Amino acid sequence: MRTRTGRARPVLALAAAVVVAAASLGGCGGAAAGAGTGGTTVRIAPLQSADALTLGQEDGGIAKALKAKGARVAFTAPFPAFAPAAEAVRAGSVDITTGSITSVVGALSGDNDVTVFAAQPSDPASEGIAVPKGSPVRTIADLRGRTVAVNRGGTGEYLLLKALRQAGIPAGQVTRRYIPPADAAPAFAAGKVDAWAVWGTFFATAQTAYGGRVLTTGGRIGSQNDVVYVARTAFLKAHPDLVKTVADTVFATSAKARSDPARTVGVYRDRLKLPEPVAAYMGRHIAHPAVPVGPKTVRRYEDVAAFFAQEKVIPAPVTIAGHVVDVRTLT
Repeated sequence: MRTRTGRARPVLALAAAVVVAAASLGGCGGAAAGAGTGGTTVRIAPLQSADALTLGQEDGGIAKALKAKGARVAFTAPFPAFAPAAEAVRAGSVDITTGSITSVVGALSGDNDVTVFAAQPSDPASEGIAVPKGSPVRTIADLRGRTVAVNRGGTGEYLLLKALRQAGIPAGQVTRRYIPPADAAPAFAAGKVDAWAVWGTFFATAQTAYGGRVLTTGGRIGSQNDVVYVARTAFLKAHPDLVKTVADTVFATSAKARSDPARTVGVYRDRLKLPEPVAAYMGRHIAHPAVPVGPKTVRRYEDVAAFFAQEKVIPAPVTIAGHVVDVRTLT
């Protein structure tokens, strides 16, 4: 990991988060939903990001709102990405988490039963494809015959395939190297891949810590990769009022984040222990406020699912309409 020079150190916390988060499910997951004294415990898994769940944990807003409903909250340690959090949901250890719609589509194509209850459009410049400093790659066409690090069935693979389709390049002319983002960071830093398709703090790290150059962004390739908030479907059916309560705090907290970027930067730096340049970058690329999921949003996500099916990332399109809920209808 090239720790002798220190270049890989900014992502050590991200890589370690997988282990910490997995261990925390047993230690701080709290009582199972509906068990124990003091009402239901809602088990929430934030990501290694200043998303609305992390911010709502930091300011106590989620705990306060659930307490008013006679419920409690237990937060896991932050996960680095949706995929491991989704595994915890599938195992019944987590009730609510967040991720990208691309990763959710990938999870739904398997046996993970989650329901999207809030949508949050990302800053289109907060995701994209980066190449190492000094790379001869200048255009998407230059990726022919080269290797790009992506996370399988998630944002990275989506961004690469969208970029290739826009440039008219057959996907088979570029090698996809499937690496979880925390592991892809040192591979990128060491020049073991020619490019990295990634998002958020990892995209920021590629640029600020490793001197990577942005080849393209989500905005340039028409990405529809929103942040979404999901609940374990069984939990939603059992406790719709509590999911609505969390959703309401997500809406309010995400709106506040846009008006107070300094607070968000502080959470990245002080709570998540990310380097100042990464925190500052993320403060300049805060997602738009979260909103309820309506018909227009569902159509966008159906497009993402159809794209993944066309590119054979998933075996068949996922019917997103069957995995969303408009929280305004919940009581």
